Amino acid sequence: DLPAVPSEWREGHQIGPFRLKRALGEGGMGVVWLAEQLEPLQREVAIKVMRQERRGALDEVFFEVERQALARLSHRAIAQIHDAGRLPDGSLFFAMEYVPGVPLDEFVREQHPSPTDLARLFIEICLGVQHAHQRGLIHRDLKPGNLLVQRVDGTPQPKIIDFGVATSVAPGAGAIPVAGTRPYMSPEQRTPDASGIDARTDVYALGAVLAECLYLLAGVEGDGQEFDSTTM
Repeated sequence: DLPAVPSEWREGHQIGPFRLKRALGEGGMGVVWLAEQLEPLQREVAIKVMRQERRGALDEVFFEVERQALARLSHRAIAQIHDAGRLPDGSLFFAMEYVPGVPLDEFVREQHPSPTDLARLFIEICLGVQHAHQRGLIHRDLKPGNLLVQRVDGTPQPKIIDFGVATSVAPGAGAIPVAGTRPYMSPEQRTPDASGIDARTDVYALGAVLAECLYLLAGVEGDGQEFDSTTM
């Protein structure tokens, strides 16, 4: 039986047709596990389960937005959703494509891509973000940790993950809670009433991420300080 408390989950426990293998990490909204899907297809997936302490109405809305957002997106640069449901204890979960990659900044530090190769990666990332915008979604939390890079047939391939704070592109959507990661947030995204954000918010974040990658390529890391676009 699956323990009710996620911290007590172990390798071998099952969520429906998914057998847990190991914990991948956790964020503000959910806990993520690597799992093996047993049926109807056998494959590795990433299972994201809503945190027990985050079961308020607004938290469920954000989690459901992420599930629905992924269901609307189909692009090679965006991790795909496979299944979704609710556990017996009421927790929402979804299973998505497992990306055995590393965060973009880690990839740049370790692999030292040429400026041309970095530009190719960013073109792919931008095309994925454009795909989301064309389907009415603003990611709102584009940062190296949400831009994973894996090698496919020897070629670096980026994948955008974590649409947990995505919001609508549509104007007039009303006030929405401030969310995102401050070093990459556009000025309008940091205001108490973030209702004025639009697709340019993601464009700003992409520019901040690119600037950080160029700093890394140049060997400039701010004396170990965390990158922050607001100080540039």
